[in-house]
Amino acid sequence: MSNIQNPSTGYGLNQPLNVLAYVPILALRNPTNKDKAAYGSIWCNTAAGTTFILSSIGIGPNNYGWSEINGAEDFTSLTVSPGPISLTGTTTINITGNANTTIGSITGTGIASINGAPVNINSSILGADITYIGGGSGNVNINSFAAGDTNIGGGTGSVNITGVTNIGDSSSTATLIGIPLNLNATGAGDTNISGGTGAVNIGNSTGNTVIKGPTYINASASSAGVNIGNSATTMFISGSIGINVGTSNNITINSSGASGSVTIGNTTGNIALQGALSLLGPVQVLTGSGAPTSILAVNVGDLYINTTASTAPTRLYIATAAGSWTYFTSNA
Repeated sequence: MSNIQNPSTGYGLNQPLNVLAYVPILALRNPTNKDKAAYGSIWCNTAAGTTFILSSIGIGPNNYGWSEINGAEDFTSLTVSPGPISLTGTTTINITGNANTTIGSITGTGIASINGAPVNINSSILGADITYIGGGSGNVNINSFAAGDTNIGGGTGSVNITGVTNIGDSSSTATLIGIPLNLNATGAGDTNISGGTGAVNIGNSTGNTVIKGPTYINASASSAGVNIGNSATTMFISGSIGINVGTSNNITINSSGASGSVTIGNTTGNIALQGALSLLGPVQVLTGSGAPTSILAVNVGDLYINTTASTAPTRLYIATAAGSWTYFTSNA
């Protein structure tokens, strides 16, 4: 334990004796609250290379407060000008405060870069908290130089991208074009692309657009129409197509009164219709095994084809009134 140092004195010009600065205390350990010294005394741990200053003396024998000069300190404000500032290791900024944290300046010409290890922005805060990236008049570039994947979303919350959003820039060589872009690739939350009133364009005139998994077009807007394709181009749908599967709604093809032809099927494949075929009039064409029952005759002119007929008079029937059929002889 150190002792209280008496101030050193030296002969001066203006007065006989001047008080000199305290000589630093040299030791092989850090000071404790039992180490006595005068205010402002310097303690140097020559083994660890650390330095302390006596900043407080309390009441009692063990109340000497030493503050490490080259250690962590608390500041009410800190301005470093002109800089630069280099922070290494784990860095925490405004972890408990409610004030805004600003990195970079929207009025400056410099670039605020976050490079190196993965960067989490508001990754551990759930609920009503909102994280804003951008918001000013400048550009916001996400993964514009690196070759790694960029994942937007992935948690349980929704990812909303509104307004004019450009991902990739064909006019800049610094932006990587064609890298995989995953929107909400691993999460169960919704990913909404443009929630406003503007048009949403996916794909282009030269590249293919592949949409995997169940796809709903205009599923939540029951009063709005769903348009696929346009009048100037031909639309091809390959593979099995289920339209209105599992519901009782009507399916209307070319209901707008357009003068163009409606072609279903081709010259080599079969066209299978399940249920009655209704023609304008209204007239329906029915098929079945055996002679038709009266309940099937609804409209005058309805036709019925007996798929198990063995004679010419029993193959074809026509409705003469609701509930009434008469056969007509077909070619033998």
